[in-house]
Amino acid sequence: MIQSDALSQRPDYITNEIVNDDIIVLPDNIFIKMINFELQNEIREETAKDDFFAKALLAMKENGP
Repeated sequence: MIQSDALSQRPDYITNEIVNDDIIVLPDNIFIKMINFELQNEIREETAKDDFFAKALLAMKENGP
């Protein structure tokens, strides 16, 4: 018996009976629902003081990730 994969299946056998549109399989608790602007500002201020971070950011901007 040969196991088939997605590339070997014929498109004319596909039926549109079950549509998976608008289905979210991940739970809601892993999504960020709002932005904490205070935390964002604190991170921005502290990383501005860090020389290593500044060098790493500059290297990423110039050379890419």
